[in-house]
Amino acid sequence: MYALRTKLSFVLVLICGCGIAQQPLPVAPVAAPDPVRCDVQVYCILGLWNVFSTGLYDLSNALRAVGIPASAVSDTDYQMLANDIVNERVSTNDRRPLVLVGHSYGADDCLRVAEIMQKAGLNVDLVILLDSTSPPPVPANIDRCVDYFVPGVLGETLPELMPGHPVSLADGNTHTILINTPLSPDLGPDYADIGHLNIDKNAALHRQVQLEIQKLCN
Repeated sequence: MYALRTKLSFVLVLICGCGIAQQPLPVAPVAAPDPVRCDVQVYCILGLWNVFSTGLYDLSNALRAVGIPASAVSDTDYQMLANDIVNERVSTNDRRPLVLVGHSYGADDCLRVAEIMQKAGLNVDLVILLDSTSPPPVPANIDRCVDYFVPGVLGETLPELMPGHPVSLADGNTHTILINTPLSPDLGPDYADIGHLNIDKNAALHRQVQLEIQKLCN
């Protein structure tokens, strides 16, 4: 699977007209958290190589600055993350609202984390997807799933391989509230240059994500 992701990533970069960086982009330092004012758990899962999703570091820091505990996680660590969440919640009976945010392959992995949690009988309160690439169907243990995507011809014709398409509910899932939201320059200047490789860095979208999370604050 990961080898396939690596091959497909080159295709994505060529489609977007961008070259692959020779060195990883600078990573924003993790800010010290302010006092917690919203008792939730937020994990932001980056896309391939931790190079194309650096906006999630900024999002994580911005959430922490307003008292929302948030951590950025590598795409390759999603299984470890899922196991850690399951072990912690089972052993401590932790029932804080859980939020998963992901970009590209990291968005796919949000749903895979939820699938692992489903097998343990655990729910996910909110999943926010930023232009997922080849996601599995949305499992029924997710309460609310908000999917932001940038429509594209390849995404419509090759949804198993390319970004730019809505996600769908798993068979029999009548529980999850699913909101598929297409993004395009037609929405206004905030989205004038929106694309797969910068959707994670869009300030207006960061504000929308924060508002979604704050709905879970007590």
